[in-house]
Amino acid sequence: MAEKRLFSVIFGGSVQDAFSAVLQYYVPNPSVAVVVDTTCSIMKMWSEELKKEYQPITIDIRDEVKPQIWGDCEFVDEYFGHHAVDCLIYDPPYLDVKDRIDSEWAKDTYAYGYEYSSFEYFESLSKRVAEPFYWALKKNGILICKITNFHHKSKLRGTYDLKQWFGNYFYLWDEVVYRFYKHIPNLNWYKIKVPKTHSYFLVFKRRKNIELFR
Repeated sequence: MAEKRLFSVIFGGSVQDAFSAVLQYYVPNPSVAVVVDTTCSIMKMWSEELKKEYQPITIDIRDEVKPQIWGDCEFVDEYFGHHAVDCLIYDPPYLDVKDRIDSEWAKDTYAYGYEYSSFEYFESLSKRVAEPFYWALKKNGILICKITNFHHKSKLRGTYDLKQWFGNYFYLWDEVVYRFYKHIPNLNWYKIKVPKTHSYFLVFKRRKNIELFR
């Protein structure tokens, strides 16, 4: 496990390029690492080359995306046992898109209208998975979360929330920014088309000496 951080590095280009750099840096030995994408969806962060290299185990509640484990990520420690996973990937739906006008393809792909495509579910799920994630990871394991800051009920939400929700079990080790071009109305509180925005990869490590009993 590398102990030097990529902190404050800014990547341009695609999410695949940024995610690949973060994963390869923090999980440098894919042949022996157990990597679990806990909210795999359509795996837009994963290039075909990266999937072949890391052979991630995929979890999702939507069977149409054909995950290897069909189920809820809050049971990840039950699926794998304690201290069994080197790296967990967490990229849950968190934007409330019920008022968004978009193509039918995008609605189908991102499941607009589902109950869990809302901030409230994002909050509830994140609070529920913190402890199972803690148990599933090896002592030196890492949790990589992808998040984009956004406005919800006139408040800026996103990275700050995850740090708080995971704070009892994890501490933030790294924060990597990547910039991309895409008009996302939910992120655009000025109601004008701005093609460039940015997201974050938050890298968490397990806290030590936590007394937990399950």
